[in-house]
Amino acid sequence: MSDPRVPSGVTRTLLPRDRERIVAAWALWSTGILVLAAGAMTLPTTVSSPWTAAFQAPPLARWDSVWYREIAADGYRYDPVTTENIGWYPLYPLLVRVIASALGAPLFTAGIALSLVCLLGALLLLAELFAAGDGRETVAWSLGALLLFPTAFFLASFYTESLFLLTTAGAFWSARSGRWFAAGAFGLAAALTRFNGFLILVPIAWFVAASLRGRWKSAGAGHAAALGLPALGAAIFPAFLWWRWGDPLLYLRSKDLGNNKRATPIWELVERVAQDGWTRLRDPAAGGLLDWLTGFFATVLFVTLTVLLFRRREFAGALYCASALLLLLHSGNLDGMPRFVLSLFPCFLVLGDLLRREVVLAFAYAFFSVGAGMILLHRFVHWIIVA
Repeated sequence: MSDPRVPSGVTRTLLPRDRERIVAAWALWSTGILVLAAGAMTLPTTVSSPWTAAFQAPPLARWDSVWYREIAADGYRYDPVTTENIGWYPLYPLLVRVIASALGAPLFTAGIALSLVCLLGALLLLAELFAAGDGRETVAWSLGALLLFPTAFFLASFYTESLFLLTTAGAFWSARSGRWFAAGAFGLAAALTRFNGFLILVPIAWFVAASLRGRWKSAGAGHAAALGLPALGAAIFPAFLWWRWGDPLLYLRSKDLGNNKRATPIWELVERVAQDGWTRLRDPAAGGLLDWLTGFFATVLFVTLTVLLFRRREFAGALYCASALLLLLHSGNLDGMPRFVLSLFPCFLVLGDLLRREVVLAFAYAFFSVGAGMILLHRFVHWIIVA
């Protein structure tokens, strides 16, 4: 990930003080999110949910968190007529269970701690990646763009966001630097964290091809591991479902049943989004306008950033983001888009560079992101779906 427009004198490696500042920023941001989430719980809301008392969950454990906790506590179960926990991938709840057992901590506490530690690791890896691409001068802007994004609180929640960001960034960074076995290991972990984790194979394959330069007979065990381990990771959970219940596609069926996620042509999605937007704009009192706006603008923003990646000839990152967006855009709706784009880290490199060059845009981004983030966090802790 290197921009040919960057002057040759730009420093492309981090200094020790850069890493210290990243750790300090992570600690400050993490503390702030935990405090803001607790404070948001004390604010009034128009929606009163009985689930807050029923699950006795901390403010940053909502919705999917309940399923992950159930998997960590009791494992997987399946009922063909209702939503079940097979719709969530295994690595995060497995790690939560191991950590909770080792430390004697509650599952929710262990999971949030895991998310924060993974976030720190991801930030340090991304800093190395961004510095190698656009120079260390862009690192703070790009990481700031990520941490200020309106849905960034999911990175501190009982969700897979931070683990997925760590594993995909780790695979990308390792492949870019020729650490093939590490790339394969990170890729395997990414594929066990989320369904779309297998897409990390796209940039890994790009880096493998670039390193071989057509000399395919010179490929070694490292190249095979870089490509084979993520593919193995993608096969493990379907294989488990096949072994346990006789159907490797149960994950997809569960998403169709409980989350209204099914393969849909993009042109049908465009028509549906346009109709939904027009309906909500005509009658805002009917509800759902904020959800539509966040999904729509997140999609437009990251499609634009992906196009800019191609224009910058950042092909590995561009292909990864494009493939991820194409998969999301075939899911039938934009409901999760504001959250899922958090893992599209190459886009945040471009966004950070834009903010660094345009100070007015940077202030506007910070103002909008903080305001929107506070609104979404308040809704989230009160069991209102935001992404």
